[in-house]
Amino acid sequence: DIDRVLSGLRSFQERWPELNEEGGRTRGANVVREGLTIKYTDVRRVLVPPEQALGVSVKACRVAAVKSPDLGWEEGDLITEVNGAPAMGNDAQLTEAVRRAREGGPVRLTVERVGAPLLDNFESRLKDVYVSLGDDSLPDLEELQIAVGDAKGAAALAASATAVTPETMRRLRGEIDKLVNLLTPLSKAMQ
Repeated sequence: DIDRVLSGLRSFQERWPELNEEGGRTRGANVVREGLTIKYTDVRRVLVPPEQALGVSVKACRVAAVKSPDLGWEEGDLITEVNGAPAMGNDAQLTEAVRRAREGGPVRLTVERVGAPLLDNFESRLKDVYVSLGDDSLPDLEELQIAVGDAKGAAALAASATAVTPETMRRLRGEIDKLVNLLTPLSKAMQ
């Protein structure tokens, strides 16, 4: 969970110029709030070797049934790219793209999976991790739990505004950056 949260927060950092665009800050704030507190869409890459089938039934580029779970598929996964090209939500285009990709080797798919919000019940999960690690060199647990609450609060405040100001977005970005800084040593300690 720590690595998923850290990856999600870093994704927000990478996308920040897009999320903080003039005229688009309200939408950007809502994207962050949704990911932190409502639902988060994980993006993953699936590499299918040339000799292996996809192992799924697909409808509108969404996995309808998993035939071979060894590639990590789950029902509901959305295939968005085949070897870097958009899948377009069209099964015929997806099938053709996979066929063409197979002629040149393995197939690289980009898949989106909707999951739990990043910070859902995160404070209590942090406590469990701290107890299991028993490492006094980690950032203070209480400080980290407060930072999680501050990030949730900043996201809710930003998303509820009629017009999100640059200052509100700076505060939200600051809370995300703080969480990344506090979670990074924890993630390293868990490896």
